[in-house]
Amino acid sequence: MKISIIGYTGFIGEYLYNIFNDRYSVKTFSLRNKNIKNLSEEIIFDIFSSDYVINCAASLNPKTKNDIYLNTDFPVDLVNYNKKFQKNIIHFSTINVLIKERLDLYTKTKEKSDIKLRDKNEIFIIRLPLVFQRGEKIYKK
Repeated sequence: MKISIIGYTGFIGEYLYNIFNDRYSVKTFSLRNKNIKNLSEEIIFDIFSSDYVINCAASLNPKTKNDIYLNTDFPVDLVNYNKKFQKNIIHFSTINVLIKERLDLYTKTKEKSDIKLRDKNEIFIIRLPLVFQRGEKIYKK
């Protein structure tokens, strides 16, 4: 089995890479410093040359239009690209989208994406209950 992991340099993507790399053929894609609105056909073909496409790419602290696009519209574009390839897509979101009191920009952008993906049969959404940032102390004594 072949797996493409988009966003493999982040916490979730790195973890999945470490698990899958010993068992499967894994291709990794980092979207950092790329114009993700205009990915080349070569990169798109390379992403979809796997059996499964796992999208872990996200901006936890969206500040730019590119960050917002990554969280909101990139997953939708993946589904649209997939019409040509018919692969299995797994998209990582956040459980925060189900909490109405969450007003941060990360949650809002992920919620917009989830709404756009709601009726798409071509994608499986996993909403994690945890967002982790390296180097940040969550609990202080």
